[in-house]
Amino acid sequence: MQTHLFKVWWKIFAVIFSGLIAVSSGFTATTTIGNRYENEIRVFEMSDATNKPPENGILFIGSSSIRLWKDLKSDFPDLPVINRGFGGSQIIDSVYFAERIVFPYKPRMIIMYA
Repeated sequence: MQTHLFKVWWKIFAVIFSGLIAVSSGFTATTTIGNRYENEIRVFEMSDATNKPPENGILFIGSSSIRLWKDLKSDFPDLPVINRGFGGSQIIDSVYFAERIVFPYKPRMIIMYA
């Protein structure tokens, strides 16, 4: 049952973000996005290499409100939370880096604030 719900969620996620990408097709600065946040994303990847986050966790993603949430784990002590906020990011930034900071974690839930 969970596998089915996971597949359904990812299909919904893909449709929504595909729509966002289509709507924002006038946004041509994808290289700017990559350059602006590349260092922060690499830090996540280096951290993941030595301390792999749990699969099926709850992924918090978005801007500095998420990034600066220092006590996220203590606020949700019984839940497998992953903080992947990166300062000042917008939805398009999270979409741009989804293959690196969303999909590898196979989260059961995504909390986004951007």
